Amino acid sequence: MKPRPSLMPPAKKYCRPIAKPPRCAGLVLLMALLLFVPQVQAEVITLRADAWCPYNCDPDSDKPGLIIDIARAVFTPLGHTINYQTMPWSRTLHEVRKGHVTGAVGAVPSEAPDLIYGKNPVAWMDTGFAFNKGLNFHYQGPQSLDPYKIATIKDYHYDEGEVDAYLQSHAHNTQHIQANTGDHAGLANLKKLLAGRVELAIDSHAVLKYLIQQLHLSDKIDLATLGRPNGVYIGFSPADKNSAKWAETLSTGVETLRQKGELAAILARYGLTEQKAP
Repeated sequence: MKPRPSLMPPAKKYCRPIAKPPRCAGLVLLMALLLFVPQVQAEVITLRADAWCPYNCDPDSDKPGLIIDIARAVFTPLGHTINYQTMPWSRTLHEVRKGHVTGAVGAVPSEAPDLIYGKNPVAWMDTGFAFNKGLNFHYQGPQSLDPYKIATIKDYHYDEGEVDAYLQSHAHNTQHIQANTGDHAGLANLKKLLAGRVELAIDSHAVLKYLIQQLHLSDKIDLATLGRPNGVYIGFSPADKNSAKWAETLSTGVETLRQKGELAAILARYGLTEQKAP
């Protein structure tokens, strides 16, 4: 009798003979490697600051600020999202320190040394002095500020040097040093200046120039500059485990944007050119 055919289908051969590399072994190896490749997780990076245009402006504008544009140019290609809104500066620092906000836009290490910063600043600023036309003001050291009522912004630092030291040492005299708060404290200070309630308003020269141009006040307000630019940063939260990574990514990203010419293009949108380290 002929042997009865088996009812079971012949076993499939998933691998070729050992003499040639089996296809399934390569597939298994690839799958194993993928398990150990770190996956980039998309994150929402929340950034806050009071309005400080052109560094950070109206979040709903097509020009939300040069620092916001830089942050998006660095983080968006990595799959992350920038969530930017305005918030009073003192509250911003509080929320960042608590870990409720990822980063404070426009921070400098002297005003918030506990925040996390990258090696490279994200932008540069120079201290500016705004005053009504007709006032013959020239900055000649801290003592030249003595005769004037001065409008500042609470918890701001300006030059990381003698101006900051002067303002801090005289902060108890609230008639001499008048610190404002709010989302638009810089604008409020210029209004105080025009009203004659103060004689000087101190801020970033670029910010003062922007406000004066936007409000068409060039015929009423003059500007002087300290002439000592210093770096500004995004200060990241000490309560966020990712902050060191964000700071390093932003720092290296700014340098990459500079080398590719993209940083200059961003600055040009706001009528600025790149400043070099002093």
